[in-house]
Amino acid sequence: MPAEEYASVRAMTENRKIENVEMGILKSGSEVTWINVTAAPIPLKDYGVIITYGDITERKKPKDFLN
Repeated sequence: MPAEEYASVRAMTENRKIENVEMGILKSGSEVTWINVTAAPIPLKDYGVIITYGDITERKKPKDFLN
């Protein structure tokens, strides 16, 4: 994902809350952790953004419909 698509960057450049951005984080080897990110600008000069995230890895795993 290009940096300009990160929730935190979008929140700053668009000056609004950005919700439910799904990102994969590559860990050691080939393991991926999936997170759902929300970011909102802080309404104080020079303070940046608030970022929250939740692990959605289990939800993103393929389901075994045969068992």
